[in-house]
Amino acid sequence: MKTKIFLPGVKVDLIKINRRTKLPDEEKIFYSQVLDYDNSEKIELSVPIIKGKIIPLEPDEEYLLRFYTERGLYQCKGQIITRYKKENLCILVMLLESDLERLQRRRFYRLECFWEVLYACVNDNHSKESIDEYGIDQMEWKIGMATDISGGGCCFNSDMGLKKDTCILLRLGYPTLKTWEGKLVEARVVDSKKLLNKQGLFENRVEFINISNSDREKIIRVIFEEERKIRQRERGYT
Repeated sequence: MKTKIFLPGVKVDLIKINRRTKLPDEEKIFYSQVLDYDNSEKIELSVPIIKGKIIPLEPDEEYLLRFYTERGLYQCKGQIITRYKKENLCILVMLLESDLERLQRRRFYRLECFWEVLYACVNDNHSKESIDEYGIDQMEWKIGMATDISGGGCCFNSDMGLKKDTCILLRLGYPTLKTWEGKLVEARVVDSKKLLNKQGLFENRVEFINISNSDREKIIRVIFEEERKIRQRERGYT
């Protein structure tokens, strides 16, 4: 399984573990990626770089390693064994000290965003059969702007309010996930209200329904990756 997770290029967060409390310190996160894994208990990662400067993490320090993979988010503990340089590339060698664990607890973390979506109303009941009666190309698609999204649903602004429990189709496209572009997702309206500070606009909150686990995992992975990019920019990473 690890060989399918620790692929070259997979992004990794290195979260330093406090020696006294033995807990990860979320304020001390370094950003790296997998360089090599030979199916042993050792893994090679790139040395973190901030604003063009190499950050020389010290051997014997323990970290929580968080991996952003196509299969989802995983983490385990590891310790830096050594550092070395190969062809102008600085490399960390880490010993994996715990079993690989799949992250689930932040499944429905909500990310603020500004992404365009297309949506089409189906009817007032959220039944899959009623959606199948409509030809996708025959539906009346409207433009909305997503303002936040999670693995469970999203919120988007549009020029029309939607009746609660109305079933809609969403065409979602994310800047960092090309394979998801134009993906159709079923959703049910849970709330719709007029925005007081924006004339002619409504805020529509929906929950995803009849969504496969693999599609939901893709959404969650995008959310984690976007959050990671925000943290990197805040800390001055290139």
